[in-house]
Amino acid sequence: MNSSETHPSTHFEAWLERRKIPWLVVVIVLPTIIFFSELPYGLMLSEGGVKRNGAYAAVIIAYSLICVAVIRFFFGKVFLSLQSLINDLKLVEKKEMKFEWQAALITSAALTFFSVNTMPEVSGYEGGIELSLFIGGTALANAVLGWILFMLILSVRQITKLVSRVVVTNIFDITPFYPVAQWCLAVAVSIMGVVTIATLFLKEDMLLEINLITYAITLFVGIFVFFAGMWSTHQLMQRIKQEEIKKLDHQLSKLHIRVLKMIEGDEIEEADPLFI
Repeated sequence: MNSSETHPSTHFEAWLERRKIPWLVVVIVLPTIIFFSELPYGLMLSEGGVKRNGAYAAVIIAYSLICVAVIRFFFGKVFLSLQSLINDLKLVEKKEMKFEWQAALITSAALTFFSVNTMPEVSGYEGGIELSLFIGGTALANAVLGWILFMLILSVRQITKLVSRVVVTNIFDITPFYPVAQWCLAVAVSIMGVVTIATLFLKEDMLLEINLITYAITLFVGIFVFFAGMWSTHQLMQRIKQEEIKKLDHQLSKLHIRVLKMIEGDEIEEADPLFI
């Protein structure tokens, strides 16, 4: 079973699959490009410049891409666990969502423009190939961030569609829904890891406007995805609970009427077994 059969395929993932490019290659190549793009500019800065402006972005992107693979693994478990409870999987056919590249490019353009105009070390530097490479590396890192956020939203949308088509046959067995909670937890831990790594690298620079905005957006999307994924399961269980309560209420009402008739007809002895 290939990855496209266990999670929604983005255009980028579909492109990789068509060319049989392993995800590990992406994890290695993209951070390497970012690192060497930002390295010359980092070397020109004061002590710590390479760490803050070169290694930082490369490590964050490498970690994030590894997290994507982990999140995809848990999504595969969600799909495999829920597919047996869905009568017609064609109704939840995985389609490539539109605006994938647009989302990545818009995110990259906005964050890169803001960083160039707000970071003192960048806005005060006049031209040079080093600055151009740095801006290019930053734009690539921001594009990867935009794509990952897009992928998370696409995934939670697919989970919601899967859960909405589930037909529960055993109301006492909730094990098929454990992978949904595991997927949400994987997303939350990944986001926490990104923020922790950024804080360790940036320290006081974490308070710069561009960093606050970037990680505020990341945290917002992470929180939204976590609760959206859990909410669909919560809604399903709540609906099943209400349906079962209605069934019990109907049966209890019938039993109540029957007992009252027996009591009114002096058939107490016949009514005794109904209370056992």
